[in-house]
Amino acid sequence: MTIRQDERLNNFFTDQGFKYETEIQKQAFPHILKGKDVIAISKTGTGKTLAYLMPLFARINVNENRIQAVVLAPTQELSQQIYQVAKKLTKYFPGVRLLRATKGEDRRKFEKEADHHAHLIIGTVGKLKSLFLDDNLLRLDQTNMLVIDEADMMLDTTNLAEIDQLAGRMAQQLQMLVFSATIPDNMNAFMRSYMHQPKLIKIEEDV
Repeated sequence: MTIRQDERLNNFFTDQGFKYETEIQKQAFPHILKGKDVIAISKTGTGKTLAYLMPLFARINVNENRIQAVVLAPTQELSQQIYQVAKKLTKYFPGVRLLRATKGEDRRKFEKEADHHAHLIIGTVGKLKSLFLDDNLLRLDQTNMLVIDEADMMLDTTNLAEIDQLAGRMAQQLQMLVFSATIPDNMNAFMRSYMHQPKLIKIEEDV
């Protein structure tokens, strides 16, 4: 299936005034939809956020009350931007529930919202680790989709250790999606440790 063949996404594109899908969106969508691990390299401003959010939304089963997907961002500011884009998509995917996990969010908010069984969580690595592993406020053991956004900023020693702790407690069949503007120096080591025959998508120029 292509993006435009999904009526919900086609309506989203029309309402947002998008005339066409970007190259990274077109290439990533079918692989993510099929549950494949993906490494997507494309410049900033080429639509990477929607390239992973659209298939994630298409894959979420609103009848399952569990966290199905997690998006990790390197900063609170970026996680907020991703959250705002995701909020626009919820209009076209009724029943999909979002949760934002960034520093400064009120603990009671998580206790309340966690009871509502969010399907998609967007946040920073440290905050997710705190909520899930330290405070036991979230259950990620059945999460089967994990996105690492801006991987060139994320795959350092400190973040890798925390990503390892999170991913190691998620579902055994975990689909991992890595998006970045450049290929991180330690991407090969990361692939060997975490990914299963990932599809590499590298967009030199978006047309």
